[in-house]
Amino acid sequence: MKHIPPIPLLLAFDAVARLRSFHKAAEELSLAHSTVSHRIRELERLSGMVLFARTTRTVTPTPAAERLLVSVRQALSTLGEAFGQMDGERTVRVSVLPSFARFRVVPALADFQRSHAQIAIELNPTSQMVVPRHGEADIALRFARAKPVEPHLDLGHDEWFPVAAPSYLATLRQRALPKLFSEAMLLSHSRHAWEPWFREAGLPMPRSHRVTTFTDTGLMLDAAMRGQGIAYGRRSLLLHLLKSGQLVRLSPVSLSSAHSYYLMASERLESSPEVRVVHGWIKGLVGEG
Repeated sequence: MKHIPPIPLLLAFDAVARLRSFHKAAEELSLAHSTVSHRIRELERLSGMVLFARTTRTVTPTPAAERLLVSVRQALSTLGEAFGQMDGERTVRVSVLPSFARFRVVPALADFQRSHAQIAIELNPTSQMVVPRHGEADIALRFARAKPVEPHLDLGHDEWFPVAAPSYLATLRQRALPKLFSEAMLLSHSRHAWEPWFREAGLPMPRSHRVTTFTDTGLMLDAAMRGQGIAYGRRSLLLHLLKSGQLVRLSPVSLSSAHSYYLMASERLESSPEVRVVHGWIKGLVGEG
């Protein structure tokens, strides 16, 4: 048993060989590029062989590595099956903000379950900070200004723009900007005021300043869908609402958010194919939005 390398080294070996990239392997395993490189160097030291032929553009397993991969993948598969049986339905615990759960995860969940019937998801919608590495979740997605301390993927910024229900627009006499805004009720989130968008659009803030403010994004978008005003919405949450026609975008002008999406994962990402699948799915939902 003393000759068996640590499992994290074998997982890094499998990921780099499969993806032909240290960068992609680091993303999949939610590790720093340098950590993956270190693990490969350590496995090469322990095995006494060169595992990859590296150039500036490609990473290719050596013939010796290809032979070793057969046994390594067999062993990892056996371990996965053994612990998968212990894990019952192979549940993956996912923590996301309530708004993202409601408007992005739930609408996409049926398609995911049809494609991955063997994976069970436990969805925890919360705005509280969750630390996957402390065992609080397998995957956590947060939308924040400050980067998390723990390892994460930075999935980029979002943008804000005005949206409204067609039924609400039909009740307004004015259809052209800026007169439309002067007549309408504005729906706003308490942490995201309208004024910066009006400056970006080069429009005057309506003098009447008729604004209903919400502390919950879901409630704000609910009010917009019920025809109660024009909402200041976030692109990543509006995809299905815009496609379905429940809401329409009122201006091509958008304001970039100071916040970014950060995707974090527990150490199960390295050992569980189920967690890796769900991790990639959540990442795709952010990118799709």
